[in-house]
Amino acid sequence: MTTQPISETAEPNLDQAAIADYFASEQFKRSCSTRLSEDEKAFRDEVRYDQRRGRLLRAWTLELEREDGLSMGIAFYGLGSCWLAIAIFVPHGVWMLGGFTNQVFGFWITLVQFTFAPMLMCLAMISVTSSMWYVSLAKRFATAIAILTPATLMLIFGLVQMSWIEWSDVWPRVPFLVISFCVASTAVTLPLQMWGGWSLSQAREMPRELPRLSTYQFLELTAIASVIFAVGVFVRDRSIWYEGLACTLISLLCTLAVTAMIVTRLNKLRRYRFIGFVIASVFGFTAMLIVSLFGFSRFEETMFWNNQAEQTFAILIASTIGAAIFVGTMQLATWWLHLCGWQCVKLNKVEGAAPSD
Repeated sequence: MTTQPISETAEPNLDQAAIADYFASEQFKRSCSTRLSEDEKAFRDEVRYDQRRGRLLRAWTLELEREDGLSMGIAFYGLGSCWLAIAIFVPHGVWMLGGFTNQVFGFWITLVQFTFAPMLMCLAMISVTSSMWYVSLAKRFATAIAILTPATLMLIFGLVQMSWIEWSDVWPRVPFLVISFCVASTAVTLPLQMWGGWSLSQAREMPRELPRLSTYQFLELTAIASVIFAVGVFVRDRSIWYEGLACTLISLLCTLAVTAMIVTRLNKLRRYRFIGFVIASVFGFTAMLIVSLFGFSRFEETMFWNNQAEQTFAILIASTIGAAIFVGTMQLATWWLHLCGWQCVKLNKVEGAAPSD
């Protein structure tokens, strides 16, 4: 009895044939061309871990084709909406501050904090987010203008509706103070980005290296500074310049507070988060104390005065309340950026990154 070779007697394996057909098909070739590399898979796993508090939005945006655009748009839309809501609220607070005489000083100075603490935080958050963004300076400047302009016009419109406020009292005062605040904020964040290496990035599909500041961007900075200087030349009133200096000092303190919160909250430096919170609280309290003192000097004729010791105590208590409002709203804004997938990263420490375009 002779035995025939197995290759001639065994039946063909249908499963193996189907697998071979799949590997030879166009469907497999398309999946290979769009399949993530191992570095990209690790990056996405890392993003899901880092952004677990924002898992609802992140789980949604991770499956979209243009994740980076959605992350950027939702973040700035949220900050702009916050600034618009505050611009509507501030005239009502100013009306309560100046529309009544013989108010108790403690209540009045606390109302100053409730009116201006959220406004200063929102301005600082918009300035820091747009100026620390990794894109070109021209895009940052255009983004900040687009976010700030509508609400600033709304703020001017709301203030001029009051009977004791003239048009000359708000124009060009309000736009000049907003510009002074943002310019001072940029003076803090740009050096931090250039020499500290920290930048903000929205959620991106691929972990590419962030572009560094180049000579071209310094030319953009020069052009932007020239435009701002040209706007400032038209302001002739010395009192507005004095207010601008006070606004600049407050802006520096608010920016340092917001930057400390962002740098320690939107990255992996978890052990430094408490330190960042303490630094933000100290700078926030100092800024609100200056706001109280500035309000104390500007609106003294409308107050029913207590003795000096009670006034000092009331200013300290009101500044503490203002700092709590400032830090609380700042944490909400930081949480919003975190929810939208934003990260604060080092330019030279992007793990698994491909070269920038």
